[in-house]
Amino acid sequence: MSDTTWAILGSNVTDEPFVIDYIKYTFTVTKRYKDVGKEKTIDVYSPAGLSSCGYQFKKGHTYMIYGDSVIFSQPNGEKILGTRTTTCDRTDMFSKEEGKNICELLRRIR
Repeated sequence: MSDTTWAILGSNVTDEPFVIDYIKYTFTVTKRYKDVGKEKTIDVYSPAGLSSCGYQFKKGHTYMIYGDSVIFSQPNGEKILGTRTTTCDRTDMFSKEEGKNICELLRRIR
């Protein structure tokens, strides 16, 4: 994983259209596996369409999120720093097995 990769466990997702062709999801962070931030919530952006490898998060579920920090450019020229994830980034619903695998991997590389 690169230094910009996030591995967090998040729940209580809300979603709202924000960046063109992306959906912004806001998560309450419940556990951080690798992340330098301390925020209690995090905004995660994923492409709006499945054909663009967008992950379709659902409210009420808990996810293991893998993503990269990126700068999004808005049509008005505004730049937004955010975390992007897709279906190719290993992001998925949380499982205890995945959490154990991440903890073991981080122990080995530290």
